[in-house]
Amino acid sequence: MIAAVEEQNTKAWENLGNFKKPFLFLAGEHDKNLGSKENQSMFINHIPGAKDQPHERLNAHHFIQEDVGGMHSQLEVQHPFQYLPGRYR
Repeated sequence: MIAAVEEQNTKAWENLGNFKKPFLFLAGEHDKNLGSKENQSMFINHIPGAKDQPHERLNAHHFIQEDVGGMHSQLEVQHPFQYLPGRYR
Protein backbone atom coordinates (compact mmCIF):
# COMPACT_ATOMS: atom_id res chain seq x y z
CA MET A 1 0.00 0.00 0.00
CA ILE A 2 2.71 2.49 0.97
CA ALA A 3 4.70 1.79 -2.20
CA ALA A 4 1.61 2.49 -4.31
CA VAL A 5 1.04 5.84 -2.57
CA GLU A 6 4.68 6.84 -3.03
CA GLU A 7 4.53 5.87 -6.69
CA GLN A 8 1.40 7.99 -7.18
CA ASN A 9 3.05 10.94 -5.44
CA THR A 10 6.13 10.62 -7.65
CA LYS A 11 3.98 10.76 -10.78
CA ALA A 12 1.99 13.68 -9.42
CA TRP A 13 5.19 15.58 -8.57
CA GLU A 14 6.57 14.94 -12.06
CA ASN A 15 3.34 16.22 -13.61
CA LEU A 16 3.39 19.34 -11.45
CA GLY A 17 6.85 20.03 -12.86
CA ASN A 18 5.15 20.51 -16.23
CA PHE A 19 2.15 22.50 -14.98
CA LYS A 20 2.27 25.87 -16.75
CA LYS A 21 -1.11 27.29 -15.79
CA PRO A 22 -1.07 29.72 -12.84
CA PHE A 23 -0.43 27.98 -9.54
CA LEU A 24 -0.89 29.75 -6.21
CA PHE A 25 0.77 28.36 -3.08
CA LEU A 26 -1.22 29.22 0.05
CA ALA A 27 -0.35 27.41 3.26
CA GLY A 28 -0.58 27.94 6.97
CA GLU A 29 2.75 28.96 8.44
CA HIS A 30 1.99 26.75 11.46
CA ASP A 31 1.30 23.71 9.27
CA LYS A 32 4.06 21.25 10.12
CA ASN A 33 3.58 19.44 6.79
CA LEU A 34 3.36 22.08 4.06
CA GLY A 35 3.72 25.42 5.81
CA SER A 36 7.47 25.83 5.96
CA LYS A 37 9.30 28.38 3.84
CA GLU A 38 11.36 25.50 2.45
CA ASN A 39 8.27 23.65 1.22
CA GLN A 40 6.85 26.83 -0.25
CA SER A 41 10.09 27.46 -2.15
CA MET A 42 10.23 23.84 -3.29
CA PHE A 43 6.74 24.05 -4.83
CA ILE A 44 7.28 27.51 -6.34
CA ASN A 45 10.60 26.51 -7.90
CA HIS A 46 9.30 23.18 -9.23
CA ILE A 47 6.00 24.30 -10.80
CA PRO A 48 6.39 26.58 -13.84
CA GLY A 49 2.96 28.13 -13.34
CA ALA A 50 3.95 29.31 -9.86
CA LYS A 51 6.36 31.90 -11.25
CA ASP A 52 5.41 35.50 -10.44
CA GLN A 53 2.31 34.55 -8.47
CA PRO A 54 1.39 36.21 -5.13
CA HIS A 55 2.13 33.23 -2.87
CA GLU A 56 1.45 33.56 0.83
CA ARG A 57 1.91 31.76 4.10
CA LEU A 58 -1.03 32.57 6.32
CA ASN A 59 -1.30 32.68 10.11
CA ALA A 60 -2.94 29.25 10.20
CA HIS A 61 -2.36 25.57 10.82
CA HIS A 62 -2.90 22.62 8.45
CA PHE A 63 -6.67 23.08 8.20
CA ILE A 64 -6.42 26.60 6.87
CA GLN A 65 -10.15 26.88 6.22
CA GLU A 66 -10.81 26.55 9.95
CA ASP A 67 -8.28 29.19 11.00
CA VAL A 68 -8.56 31.83 8.28
CA GLY A 69 -11.25 30.51 5.95
CA GLY A 70 -12.55 33.89 4.84
CA MET A 71 -9.09 35.25 3.98
CA HIS A 72 -8.10 32.02 2.25
CA SER A 73 -11.27 32.03 0.14
CA GLN A 74 -10.80 35.67 -0.81
CA LEU A 75 -7.23 35.05 -1.96
CA GLU A 76 -8.35 32.07 -4.04
CA VAL A 77 -11.20 33.99 -5.65
CA GLN A 78 -9.01 37.00 -6.46
CA HIS A 79 -6.13 34.96 -7.83
CA PRO A 80 -7.48 33.82 -11.22
CA PHE A 81 -8.69 37.28 -12.12
CA GLN A 82 -5.79 39.41 -10.95
CA TYR A 83 -2.70 37.37 -11.70
CA LEU A 84 -3.30 35.40 -14.87
CA PRO A 85 -0.65 36.08 -17.48
CA GLY A 86 -2.15 37.31 -20.75
CA ARG A 87 -1.85 33.91 -22.45
CA TYR A 88 -4.36 32.40 -20.01
CA ARG A 89 -7.10 35.03 -20.16
